[in-house]
Amino acid sequence: MPTKKLPYKAQDLKGKHDDVYCLPALTAGIENQGLAYYVPRQGATILKRVISVSANGANTGAMFYQPNEFTVLQDSYSIRYKHQELTDNQYLYFVAVLQKSIRGNYDWSHKANWERIKSETVNIPVAEGQVALNYIEAYMAMIVRAGMNRISQFMLQHGYSQSTIVQETPPSLDKRSFSAQACEPGSQEQSAIIRELDDHDRHYFKNVD
Repeated sequence: MPTKKLPYKAQDLKGKHDDVYCLPALTAGIENQGLAYYVPRQGATILKRVISVSANGANTGAMFYQPNEFTVLQDSYSIRYKHQELTDNQYLYFVAVLQKSIRGNYDWSHKANWERIKSETVNIPVAEGQVALNYIEAYMAMIVRAGMNRISQFMLQHGYSQSTIVQETPPSLDKRSFSAQACEPGSQEQSAIIRELDDHDRHYFKNVD
């Protein structure tokens, strides 16, 4: 899905953020997940729940999950999982996996454009020939839960005993394919369902810019 080219220059958008200039606009930077400016919604291609990719400069190849509405301004693009809608946890997992395999391979003189990164190969969990999304969801829920526990402990140690952290209960694993042990990093079951994608299986993402 190509995005419309916007008639704005970054230097002209500095400081503009009001009722008209209200849509976050993506550039090649990394501050605020690359959302450095605001543009009018009118005439813009509005994206949401995709992975953004920096395509220029020192940060080329930097990726972020963008759960909220934004548009592309310059020097960047977005990709989306093309087989089905993913959850927030699943997209965060894929961002981490893609960054580990991709970002270090590109620089100012070898930019991370879509034509280059679309042929990259990454390792992801699979089960019965399919991407193991249930496992990914449960694995990320475990990581989020551990992180929330650390935050809670920090707050209690610093006197914030009245604060309450609300956390959704993570979905359970699909027992037809996994057991609880599959959540444990380094377990035999986890190792058994991770393999390297071959040339046929790796094309799970499409460019939406």
